[in-house]
Amino acid sequence: MIGKGLAKGTWIPFDTSYKHIVQFLRSEYQADDINVLSLDLEFIK
Repeated sequence: MIGKGLAKGTWIPFDTSYKHIVQFLRSEYQADDINVLSLDLEFIK
């Protein structure tokens, strides 16, 4: 989608954040995904 409605400058920070969250989920929750309704303040901190 880069160049077709999405700027590279928008994608890079999103992709970086996504990779960090997946790494955190794997290390702390032994999961690749988590239900958004399960998120609480502790997860956000």
